[in-house]
Amino acid sequence: ANFVDVTFEFGELMLVKSEEELELARFSAAIGEKACQALLDIARPGVRENELVAEVMRVIYGSGASTRMPHLILHTGNENLSWGPPEWFYQAQTPRKMERGDILLSEIFVLYGGVETQQQMCLTIGPVNPVIRECADVARASYEIGLNTIKPGVTFYEVAEAMEKPLIEAGCWHSTPLIHSLSPMTYVGPTNVR
Repeated sequence: ANFVDVTFEFGELMLVKSEEELELARFSAAIGEKACQALLDIARPGVRENELVAEVMRVIYGSGASTRMPHLILHTGNENLSWGPPEWFYQAQTPRKMERGDILLSEIFVLYGGVETQQQMCLTIGPVNPVIRECADVARASYEIGLNTIKPGVTFYEVAEAMEKPLIEAGCWHSTPLIHSLSPMTYVGPTNVR
């Protein structure tokens, strides 16, 4: 047998979505938006993280969709805002209750018809810390630049590079590219496939 690596060629084919796949993505994203609204509606002081998760899952499963592991990323508070599933997913402890001044970070994964979409939402309960407000403003500026930059023929690298400018100007940093893609193969630099 002679094995041939077709990873890149297959990746290029996979990146071009059919009309059916695009419709599935739109439907999945609409469910995710409903889940975000449900999270926004229920988040208030005294509500536990498990209640927040249950409401998001109710919307997703109730819409006939599913999720992949870790179902969703969700943290509340001001001290341990790591990016991952809530701590009570993997260790025995009482889910945290939201308090005034909390930040709620979430990333919701919706899987419908084999197509996954993601929504990220960050909200605060009560007064917003000025540093958090500044970070939110910088993130919004990066997002707007991304919307204005992304179009057919522009590489993932070019969009990610443009989105970094507000962060650099504000003296901020980030740990990953500021835009998701279907494949990490698309973040290879200026010579990337268009």
